[in-house]
Amino acid sequence: MDVRCDKCRIMFSARLYEEEKQIGNEVITQTYMQCPVCASKFPVCYDTPETFALKKKIKKMSHAIGACETVKARQRMMKRLQKKRQMLNEKMEQAKQRYCGERENEDERNNKPE
Repeated sequence: MDVRCDKCRIMFSARLYEEEKQIGNEVITQTYMQCPVCASKFPVCYDTPETFALKKKIKKMSHAIGACETVKARQRMMKRLQKKRQMLNEKMEQAKQRYCGERENEDERNNKPE
């Protein structure tokens, strides 16, 4: 899949990269695309061990929906799946805030006059 860089406007083939960062006692993984011309990074998602586990559960539940024998069972499963997806989105947003917040704190420490 090709994407266009927001900064330099060149088209490039999308390739995902990962960068891990230790924040406190937690490792947060940033998944991103990077323009090969101007090196601009485009974040895709932020994950923790908890969000990776949730993604696995969501995938498993999505496959299990097809095996539900009744409409009622399928509806219950869809409702549970929707809650898990909402929880995943919240956890990923929290990870993003911690990841980006830590980066800002790091920048402030590095630019602080001594």
